[in-house]
Amino acid sequence: MPANLTLTSPDSPIELELDGRGLPLALALDHTRRELRSRLAVTTGGTETRGATGGLSYLDTATCDDLSVTGETNRVHRGTFDEFALPGRLGELDVVLYQGWLVKK
Repeated sequence: MPANLTLTSPDSPIELELDGRGLPLALALDHTRRELRSRLAVTTGGTETRGATGGLSYLDTATCDDLSVTGETNRVHRGTFDEFALPGRLGELDVVLYQGWLVKK
């Protein structure tokens, strides 16, 4: 995947820019661009215990945010909007990042 990828749809004037890891970077409409900050992480393992003041606590967990793109973007038209699927890996997990949007007037 290139450093940045811009997703467009014939059904929407909005463009979605993704960074090199497949995460949303910016939304653009006409000549207006709004930057976004996003992060994807998964927490695995550990044990669930009752928290000291109530609720739940998770002990001995591992968090991974090592996201990478492993394939090409696949566009699927869903009638009134487009959905984009981008295969990747998050640590040792195979993942598919779905990006889609619907603009209503």
